[in-house]
Amino acid sequence: MTVEINIDFVQKRLINNRRRGPQNFLRKSMSDRDQILPVFSSRALVLSDGPALAKLYRTCFPEKTIDDDIAKRFLKDEPALVLVLEGENELTAFAYAWFIGDELQLLDLGVSPKHRRKGMARIIMQALAQAGRARGVTRITLEVRVDNLPAHVLYDALGFVAVGRRLAYYPDGCDALLLDWVLG
Repeated sequence: MTVEINIDFVQKRLINNRRRGPQNFLRKSMSDRDQILPVFSSRALVLSDGPALAKLYRTCFPEKTIDDDIAKRFLKDEPALVLVLEGENELTAFAYAWFIGDELQLLDLGVSPKHRRKGMARIIMQALAQAGRARGVTRITLEVRVDNLPAHVLYDALGFVAVGRRLAYYPDGCDALLLDWVLG
């Protein structure tokens, strides 16, 4: 699956549109817009992603101890599904989940800081749902910190619903919400 987007282009156009109106965006020829669109594609993890995934993992989760062999361990983990999103010659996001019966339990979702708030998490989650459906998954479940508001916005927009709460789930005592997304 390949998704073509150019976040900077879109954001600049939206800002310009607010100033001068939408007609300025529409006057640009399609070929002008197509020339500057980088390609972001989601795919399954491969062994050679190890160092890049480890770097991205450490950036997203500095509290976790991650080494460059992470891809090797993930690929040996039979019930695991690990997807990466790449573009602009780097890994920009990843999703790590386990198959449990007809469910997919999302364990970690990370997006590089420079690509956050640009729709990358939504893209990788939709790719995860598509890959899950292909293997008979009917729902995706996860735990999320109650104070992680950006994640709540994403999960709500995707259709997740809260089904429970784990008190003091995280080492700092923060609660976790249990969320469930029934795939259609």
